[in-house]
Amino acid sequence: GLDQPTSGDIYVYGRAVHQLDDEAATAWRQKEVGFVFQSFGLLPTLSAYENVDLLLRIAGFPRRERQQRVMSCLQMVGLEKWMHHRPYELSGGQQQRIAIARAIANRPKVILADEATGELDSETAREILSLLKNIAHGEQVTILLASHDSLVDEYVDEVLHLVDGRIQYENGHVQAEATEQQAVPKPVDLLPSPVTETQPQILAPTFIDVLIAVIIGVGALSIYLRTLAPDILYGDSAEFQTLAYTLGVAHPTGYSMYMFMARLLGYLPIGTLAWRINLLSAVAAAGTVAGIFLLGCYVTKRRLAAVFGSFALLISYTFWSQAVIAEVYTVGTLWWVLVMLALWHWGQRPFARQGWLFTAALLGGLSLGLHLYSVLIAPAALFYFIRVVRERDDWRRLALMGIAGTAVGLGLFLLSFYAIDLRQSVTGYDYTAQYPSGTAWGVTAADMQTFWQRLYQSITAPQWQAAMFPGGLGFMASRFGFYLFRLLAFEFGLISIIAAVVGWRAIRHQNRQIAGFLLLGFLTILFLVINYEPGDKHIFYLPTYITLVVAAIAGFDRLLGRVEQWHWTRQPIGQTAVLLIFVLLIGQHFWPSRLGALADGKASFVTETYPYPVDDLAEPRRYAEAIANSLPDDAFVLMEWRTLYAVFYVTAVEQGRTGIEMAEPTPYRTEGHVQPPLVAQIEQDLQNGRSVFTDNRYDLAQYFNMQREQNGLFRLSLRE
Repeated sequence: GLDQPTSGDIYVYGRAVHQLDDEAATAWRQKEVGFVFQSFGLLPTLSAYENVDLLLRIAGFPRRERQQRVMSCLQMVGLEKWMHHRPYELSGGQQQRIAIARAIANRPKVILADEATGELDSETAREILSLLKNIAHGEQVTILLASHDSLVDEYVDEVLHLVDGRIQYENGHVQAEATEQQAVPKPVDLLPSPVTETQPQILAPTFIDVLIAVIIGVGALSIYLRTLAPDILYGDSAEFQTLAYTLGVAHPTGYSMYMFMARLLGYLPIGTLAWRINLLSAVAAAGTVAGIFLLGCYVTKRRLAAVFGSFALLISYTFWSQAVIAEVYTVGTLWWVLVMLALWHWGQRPFARQGWLFTAALLGGLSLGLHLYSVLIAPAALFYFIRVVRERDDWRRLALMGIAGTAVGLGLFLLSFYAIDLRQSVTGYDYTAQYPSGTAWGVTAADMQTFWQRLYQSITAPQWQAAMFPGGLGFMASRFGFYLFRLLAFEFGLISIIAAVVGWRAIRHQNRQIAGFLLLGFLTILFLVINYEPGDKHIFYLPTYITLVVAAIAGFDRLLGRVEQWHWTRQPIGQTAVLLIFVLLIGQHFWPSRLGALADGKASFVTETYPYPVDDLAEPRRYAEAIANSLPDDAFVLMEWRTLYAVFYVTAVEQGRTGIEMAEPTPYRTEGHVQPPLVAQIEQDLQNGRSVFTDNRYDLAQYFNMQREQNGLFRLSLRE
């Protein structure tokens, strides 16, 4: 942009540079071009920080934005600790790093590097070339590097030889005169951007990180095992403990993949049968915590910051409470983490790692068999995919790979649901609730005659549709306020929330694809759950915790970077103090209850007794066995949802008494009224001489005689 060509045209990213006047060319260089010189070109009277800041001052950046960007650039080149040093106090390699930080400060599209290693020894030159390679990928910038050093060839994606001012190709052919050449819309990428194939991103897990993640996972598992529910539970947990062995269809959305995963753990030769199903939640939670550490490696170099993020999730109230009972939620969060890991790993080298895109899509397809909030990662995943491939002409091949993975995942989900549906186990939710009471939400037996009809009813959950979008803006505002209150009062320390906000801003400057993924993933779950009103609403927010702690890791990185500038933190005692302070702040006021839980050997901090009777964990078994042992082998029993499957577990799983059937008399949306299909079923059973019991009167007294039995149940009989 300084000289005009005597002939030919110059295009940079589609812009006709040769047509710019002096003022426009100057503005273009300030905004879109960075420069690295052989002799560094640093101002000797300015510190490293001030040298980088100067370019942003000239470009008119606001002060706060300048401060954040300068620190980000210095951290990127590893010289934040030398920010106050003058150039003459730095080595040649350090000076060139400062020059590189200055070159990328304004986020240029192109960096022109003239003999960037010319005044450096070979070892330092390798460090600078490696840094340039990583910056090209991490900052989405093309670097054109002019050099006589053959060492450069090892670090670049393409080498162009110049002979007498013309490009000479490998076959020896010399390029024709510039006037004969067509304009090229894009510059040659000597060092690849994030959508190229050859180089890994500057921030990514290493083998050592994987080992650390395994250690973190084992540690988390030991904590959750210490507090794991020992036996039968109530409600949904008892349902999963039962259906994992009988392979019946669970309440919407069916959870067929979860059932097969739980069934595999059911073969372990340790603990009670019920405990083994609880174990799946602990294993999935530990995997999630370990995965958070690996996700953190994509947004920070500081492993300690990633450890802090994993720790924040590990001790959060809702996550821990779901890790110690038979439930689908921690498996759902594990799925989020697995999809994110596969997708982000693919995004660094899209064509070289197409298998990882296939894996991420496959996991997404499978998620329909886990929990519906696992599926809601789709908008963020699609956004990430588009951001990665948007400038590729061959994006269709990648799209086909993603579609293929999704199709395979959906196929496996359908196969799992079909395998369970084929069994038609009477322990399934369709027999305990949908057939007897489905008329309350507009579903009759005619709507469940085929596999596809039953699949539709399970996925769409008609009984819960009325709970979606129950209010307007006022309702949404109140629920959002409750969400924020719960975050601070139960889930995370204030420092973690602050770190998440700071961290997301930092990620946005560093990797917009990941920043967009985190924000869209967070907002998708937040918006839908705010507008959904089930009894266990707070648990559905768990995926937002995944995005929050990943963002918080980047925030912890920034906070640790600030702390490390204090001289007293460079001593071992100072570092230990910093570690303890962060741990205490992350745990905030939760510490006494969490430590008490470890001492008690149970999640004693949990205040909800459904489905986890924390004060007496043996209560479900005592109650279930007392009822089960008093029932005849052909009994039909009506019980509230809380206790129904605890009894069903004992009769069907442990005692193998398959003649006993059960039903919930007044499921959600029946408004406390027993539905006509259930009344008809009871009448038919009584006419056939079958014993029918109920745990409460409900409104059955208007249809049948009821007599209290010694086991506390009512025996039903036909009226004369």
